[in-house]
This record gives sequence, structure tokens and C-alpha cells, in this order.
Amino acid sequence: MQDSPSWFVIVNPLSGNRSGTARARALIAALREYGVAAHHCHTEGWMHASVLARDAVTQGYRHLLVVGGDGTVNETLCGVFAQSQVAPNQVTLACAGGGTGNDWFRTLGMPEKFRDLAFLISKGKTRCVDVGEVTCRTEHGNSRRQFVNMAGAGLDAAIAEERMKLRSNALAYPRALLRALRRHRPSLVRLAFNEQVVVTPALAVLANIGRYGAGGMKIAPSAVSDDGLFHVAVVAGMSGWRTIFESHRLFDGTLARSDFVGCHRTSRLIVSAEPETAVQADGELIGHTPARFCVIPLAIRTLLSRM
Repeated sequence: MQDSPSWFVIVNPLSGNRSGTARARALIAALREYGVAAHHCHTEGWMHASVLARDAVTQGYRHLLVVGGDGTVNETLCGVFAQSQVAPNQVTLACAGGGTGNDWFRTLGMPEKFRDLAFLISKGKTRCVDVGEVTCRTEHGNSRRQFVNMAGAGLDAAIAEERMKLRSNALAYPRALLRALRRHRPSLVRLAFNEQVVVTPALAVLANIGRYGAGGMKIAPSAVSDDGLFHVAVVAGMSGWRTIFESHRLFDGTLARSDFVGCHRTSRLIVSAEPETAVQADGELIGHTPARFCVIPLAIRTLLSRM
């Protein structure tokens, strides 16, 4: 197959309280109204979106649309990077939302109405954005994973772990946050970036490309997705009550103003911790520290959200 002008739609049927199939049907109908051809496939389990994306690009598709949340977007991104047919920045990756978090969807400012999204797709305007890559430890050796929105070590990974235990709905992230705040303890972390080393007790180290994380928390409101830099937030260790008191800053965009948060910009970051702490990428648990984070500049295409 030659490069196809049509879109390959990857549908997570379990997303949005199992509404993924119905959402995809409505979206594809809207695409057809605007003359956009679309072929769709459903995911059938963990990392299946990665396989579907890899095979779709190998077969000639250059436009991938995800109906699902950040986890499905992340799997799709990894599938694009797993193929060798074309450079990833020759592939357009878009998202229709519908998952529990939808943080990349928020960061990009995608329209929520399907007809508006279909119209945007029909215009064909795209831009390149940065991709992050993290290498960390697992039980079986090292793991390398790309991410398009945010990754980190510590409390954010604990939130991801707690969320996995809960039913996916609008309250999943707030409940996971509260459970993680009660159970997670700071680690002594060593950070290496910009030719300096920082050793400090920390609840979390967040490497942000996008502005939102953990289901709508405005963690890095000044982050720019194409500047080649992580917006790093280092959340210091603090008492349980102080942590709860400061937690509102995760939602209102004032995290950087807290005396307990250090903010940095860098394209590379190495994190080790004692004791070791979990690592997540786009809300998916992938291993534990030590971890290396790096930015791959302008590595994937996505829709230009404002015409």
C-alpha cells in the first residue's frame, strides 16, 4: 500500500466507561460528512494499540487517530516508534479523547465535539511536537518508553498505581490522589541535569512536555510542547497535612509558586532515589528508578488545533 490519505482509527472499547465503540462510530460518521476516509480497529488488551499502530504505519497509513485516553495514546505512540518504515515525524497522531485522563487532549486544545474535530481533521493542518523518552529499571532489566505528555517518578507513579486498582470514571483520579497521598513517602533523590547535581528529599519528580497530568491537574501551565525542553517540577518532602494543604496547587496551576516545589527546564534528566520509587510515562507504570529522561525534539506530528 502506498501512503494512504485516510485515517487509521484505533479504538479502545473500554475507554469512557466502555463507551469507546459508540464514540468511534459517531466520530467516523462525522469524518465521512467531511469527506475523510477512515478505517478503524479495536484494541483487545494491553499494548495492542502499539501493535495496531506499528502495523498500520508499515502498511502505509500516515494518519492515526486514537479514541481513548492517555494510555492508549501512549501505546499508539510507542507503536509509531517501533516501526522502521518512516521517521516518526512523518506520522500524524491525533486524539479524540474519551479516556479517564485525556491530558494530552487538553494540552493540545482539541475540540470536544466530534463534528468540530472532524472539520479540523479535514483541513489537514499539522505541526510537529516534542516526544519524551524514559529509560528505567524493571524486574527483567531496562525498559525504554516514549511519552508525549508527561513522565515522572514518585507520587505521580503512585497515583497511577492506585488508579489501576479503581474503576475508570470521573472520580478515579481524585480518589487515586487521596490514596497515594496517604501511602506514599518521600525518597532521597539525586537529580542530574544541566551540568548540576541536586540531592533532596522529594515526593515526586515530574518531567512535563504537556501542561496537564493525572486527569486534569494543571501541573505545568507554562509548558510548551515544541520548545525541546522538559518543564521539570521537583516536589519536596513534607508532612502529610502539608501535602494535603498544598495539593490544590496541582489543580489550579499554581504548583510552581509553592515553596515546596522547585522548577527547572532541561532536555535531559537523570533521577535516582533511595529507596527506589516507581516511574510512569503518560500515566502508565513502566518500572522504577534509576531513570533517564530525554527530549526528542519535534518527533511526532499532530493536528494544528487553532486554524
